[in-house]
Amino acid sequence: MLDARRINASLIYSETVALCITDLEMRIIDASPRWRAERRLEDVEIIGRRLYDVVPNTIRWKDVYENNLRGEVLREDRVRLILPDGAHRWVRPEITPWRDADGKIGGLLILTTDITEMVEALEEAKRSEERLKLALEIGQMRMWALDFQRREAAFSGQPRSGEPTTYKDLNANIWNAVHPQDQPAAREAWRRHLEEGAPYRQIYRELQIDGPHRWVDTSVEAVQDEAGKLLRVVGVIRDIDDQKRAELELVKAKEAAEAANKAKSEFLANMSHEIRTPLNGVMGVAGALARTRLDAQQAEMVQLIETSAKTLEALLSDVLDLARIEAGHLDIKPEPFDLTASVNACAALFEPSAEAKGLHFQVAVAPAAEGAYLGDAPRLRQILSNLLGNAVKFTDQGHVRLSVDAEPSEGGRRLVFRVADSGIGFDEETASRLFGRFQQADGSITRKYGGSGLGLAISRSLAEAMGGALTAEGAPGAGAIFTLTLELPRVDPVQTGRTETVARPGTAEIGAMRVLLAEDHPTNRRLVEMILGAAGVELTCVENGAQAVETAELTEFDLILMDMQMPVMDGLTAIRRIRALEARTGRVRTPIFSLTANAMPEHTRASKEAGADGHLSKPITADALLAKAEEGWALSLARRGAGPAEHAASA
Repeated sequence: MLDARRINASLIYSETVALCITDLEMRIIDASPRWRAERRLEDVEIIGRRLYDVVPNTIRWKDVYENNLRGEVLREDRVRLILPDGAHRWVRPEITPWRDADGKIGGLLILTTDITEMVEALEEAKRSEERLKLALEIGQMRMWALDFQRREAAFSGQPRSGEPTTYKDLNANIWNAVHPQDQPAAREAWRRHLEEGAPYRQIYRELQIDGPHRWVDTSVEAVQDEAGKLLRVVGVIRDIDDQKRAELELVKAKEAAEAANKAKSEFLANMSHEIRTPLNGVMGVAGALARTRLDAQQAEMVQLIETSAKTLEALLSDVLDLARIEAGHLDIKPEPFDLTASVNACAALFEPSAEAKGLHFQVAVAPAAEGAYLGDAPRLRQILSNLLGNAVKFTDQGHVRLSVDAEPSEGGRRLVFRVADSGIGFDEETASRLFGRFQQADGSITRKYGGSGLGLAISRSLAEAMGGALTAEGAPGAGAIFTLTLELPRVDPVQTGRTETVARPGTAEIGAMRVLLAEDHPTNRRLVEMILGAAGVELTCVENGAQAVETAELTEFDLILMDMQMPVMDGLTAIRRIRALEARTGRVRTPIFSLTANAMPEHTRASKEAGADGHLSKPITADALLAKAEEGWALSLARRGAGPAEHAASA
């Protein structure tokens, strides 16, 4: 009995056990220190007092205790214990009646084990699981794991229809959900992950039982032992189907747009060629006719033909420029140039027409703006030409003024070009559509001023392509001011110098030239014959590139004029063959100029890459062709190191 009491005492006073012993009247016989501490009763005399008086909130357990006193045993997994200060703990209770020596119930043993930390850990784990589940749902992700030692599979997130959900199915069919076309790449990535440690991340199509495949982004991590044996695999699958399909649609749309642009570019190139070919005949013949004896009426008629043809050529060039801008093929080529020289050269083109209308035409370049800059001078002149042309056209009296100022900037100089006139001006409604394509200040059928309405739209696009801006302001009847701003870096004036060229002979001297023309169009051949024949040039004509190569191999020429688009052999191939022939035989390099209706920048680049020395776009004028002949004659003499007389004698 003594030993039993000692055991009971050691149990009651154990630090790990919260135990209270009562009699039949629920008076406390004894209580462990832990039981007292949990209920904040360390300094309170509790022995002999009823449990309900010591811990009032236990009154709610009265029915339970009475059942226990009748012999029932209570065991609960988890009960919330409310403490006197309002806090709570989680306990696992066990209430058992104890019996005296006669076997009669003498009271209760109330044993509680504190499981607060375990419960809170479980609840936190549950909350974490819920957060993970929510995150997976929001991110459209699933997680899975295979444990090859325990032969277990675990999943988080909503599995797809028909997706394996057991260890056996997942282990046996892990690749079955991958689209057959995507399996080789996925398997190879898995091999590199296992053997080389490369990260496994694959985007592939996941097959579905009840619908079309879906695109997924997968990441997998393998856990291996030191011997390389696979222990566990953990994977994350993210649904990216909407995103991927949208990307594929964008790719299709981009490819369709590129195909459309390519088709449009090819169409424009072909149409340019087809339009320039007959236009070349009109302008060339008109130019040649203008050099013959004509009476006043005939001269006026020829001049009208030339003027109309030039207008048509300008319109064609505008349409092609606009097409290049829309296709994103507009080339900006920064080169050193002298600003004052470029501005004056451009303005000089419009001075005669301004004087003819009695306008005061003025050009002013501020000293701060003078000097050399790095920029695309031809494109700058194109913009200024459009602005000056409009200013002269829309001004009947008063003035047209071009001014250039400069302001310091981080990139070099901010140049400000202003074209001001005292012409018809425009209102706010017109200003809003001034830079639109095919827009006119007056779009009615009674409009006084002609034009395509493309010039300003192209000019603004050119300005923006060069990193600048083009704006306009005006008022009806009070003129207009167009302002172009460009930020161009200054360069050393020496950099604008050109390579030294030989002196050009006069037109009369080209009569000693031998020229080979490769041209398949009869009208164009006849046109060149008329222009160069009148200058005394010895001209040989062939109809395709193959004939041009054969003829150039048999005879040396001072100049070759090569069409690009010909049957049998095109001009570019013929140029390359002739250059190869010259390199093989050690001949002097013959000047070759592309004389073609293919007038786009890419055509110019292609002819130069093939070996041409220059490019002359159709339609051509007599002056332009003769100037090109002079250039070729000078180049030929320079390469042969002979003067005109010596060369003629050797011929």
